[in-house]
Amino acid sequence: MLGSFAWLSTNGGVTLYDAQGPQADGSSNQAFLPDTPAFRGLDEVTLDRTLARRAIEQMRADPARVLRLAGVKLRRTWSPIPNVAEYRSGAVATVGAVYTIVVLLGAVAGLARLRGRRTARALLWVPVVYFTLVHCVYIGSVRYRVPLMPLLAIAAASVLGVTQKPENQRAT
Repeated sequence: MLGSFAWLSTNGGVTLYDAQGPQADGSSNQAFLPDTPAFRGLDEVTLDRTLARRAIEQMRADPARVLRLAGVKLRRTWSPIPNVAEYRSGAVATVGAVYTIVVLLGAVAGLARLRGRRTARALLWVPVVYFTLVHCVYIGSVRYRVPLMPLLAIAAASVLGVTQKPENQRAT
């Protein structure tokens, strides 16, 4: 349908350029698309590939900037309050911040509590680390942590559980 092969999506290059192009600030703002004469007239697949190539060139040209942006995106992703100005105050922001802080602190405590249970720790924490790293390269936003919050809530709830030795450490 596109006239060329596209693996899963034709938005990866656009998203990477949004996250790493010269206009990138850690947030998502694809306003560069209609304003850039070089991109007008490109078909969907060519635009995606062109933007991916330009984003990678930008990243190679300034790796220190990539690291600085990663820090911004990390803060944006794990901020206890929303990044959008109109939602940064009021009761909803306060309740959301309190919930997020409690869950994050509980999850860290749960990580210590699950010591010796490598499989449980991996199942809960590998997705969190993976998504965090992906969004340090791409766009960082509170909304991208939403699928991770149930895992963190489970890790936090483990603090309340009864301590038992893992099966392989019990005396027989």
